[in-house]
Amino acid sequence: MIYLDNNASTPLDPRVADYMYAVSKQFFGNPSSHSHKYGWEAEEIINIARESTAAMLDVNPKEVIFTSCATESINTVLRRVSRKGRKAIITTPIEHKAVLDTVSDLAQQGCEIRQVRVDERGSIDLNMLEEKLKKPALLVSVIAANNEIGTIQPIKEIKSLCAKYDTLLHLDITQWIGKATINLKDVHFASFSAHKYYGPKGVGGLYISSDAVKYIRPLITGGGQENGLRSGTLNTVGIAGIGKASEIISTELHDIIEHVTELSEIMWEKLSGGLGEISLNGHPTSRIPGNINISIGRASADKILSKLASKVALSSSSACSSEHGALSHVLRGIGLPEDKVRSSIRIGIGRFNTREEINQAADLIIETARNIR
Repeated sequence: MIYLDNNASTPLDPRVADYMYAVSKQFFGNPSSHSHKYGWEAEEIINIARESTAAMLDVNPKEVIFTSCATESINTVLRRVSRKGRKAIITTPIEHKAVLDTVSDLAQQGCEIRQVRVDERGSIDLNMLEEKLKKPALLVSVIAANNEIGTIQPIKEIKSLCAKYDTLLHLDITQWIGKATINLKDVHFASFSAHKYYGPKGVGGLYISSDAVKYIRPLITGGGQENGLRSGTLNTVGIAGIGKASEIISTELHDIIEHVTELSEIMWEKLSGGLGEISLNGHPTSRIPGNINISIGRASADKILSKLASKVALSSSSACSSEHGALSHVLRGIGLPEDKVRSSIRIGIGRFNTREEINQAADLIIETARNIR
């Protein structure tokens, strides 16, 4: 079977798995136990992972805290950032559910939520963003690279507008890592998960810039770990995994991008040539490599996925949305008509896919779609 759902989750890099196993056998002490070597050794594993993760992000290690996942990181920012005289949160309709469901809950509690539209490619309307910023706001929260359609937002321009109106900026960089160069200059908060870049599930991170730490309080309190910003016994093995995955991304990013881009081009050329009635969803050029979200004319996505389920792993929306059987809010958010939403599939290509797999998967998708038509 061919795995092409790398935007939902990536395979654990064998080097990460080996390192985690070694850590689990040897460094079992509590990193917060400062009275003996077992605690000291476990704490050093945490420190190494923090340095590797910070290096990948090109930030200071003191600006990185570890969480259980990007969803927790996002909730921490949206629920626990405060600033005198500013309460409104600005976001878009195509964010991950971790953002949309959280701001919906906050709205019910009286928080003002301002939504900025996106165009048919999924790019934020910068003029509308500026209009929303003219009235003082607490925070802008934007998904840097979309998990469903792959569109990369104009981050430089968003940063500039937030700086102009003295507004805090949070980026969901979960899909950005491992697919493009990260630049967090002038970003105040950034959320991410290890399992989206060949690390383990159950561990994520939150970047908090040194000049924004005064605006955030912990979501989870207790033992005061992570400089008091995220209490709970640190997951040494998981954190070792995110550190090793970050180290690998730092050293191999160029090769990963080159490989995944090449495979993506092969897949798109074969599908567009073999299916005819096909359209790419998202921005045609400003997008992460490996994400191919397509609408296939006269072919139901559900039927395609069902017939290929034992041969090729694909999806029709984010894993968090597909679990509830809902139509993609991202595709609806970019104005796609319902028939195209229902005929859209997401192909997620990763670093461990091969040219042979891509050719075989493309042939299977073409054959299946033609039979359905």
